[in-house]
Amino acid sequence: MAKKDGYVTTQRAIGKSLNTTGVLDIIGGVLILIPLFGLLAPGAYSLDETNVQISMVKA
Repeated sequence: MAKKDGYVTTQRAIGKSLNTTGVLDIIGGVLILIPLFGLLAPGAYSLDETNVQISMVKA
């Protein structure tokens, strides 16, 4: 979300996907249950976009 006085507040949603660490947590979780807790951590996911640009319009 981008906010600035005199401009319309703008939002942009960014998706996330499972990364290599998350996949390894799943594989390890099949053998031992402890690695499945790694899926609860933010390090198991990557954002789909690394750079976000938002154009703001004056109110």
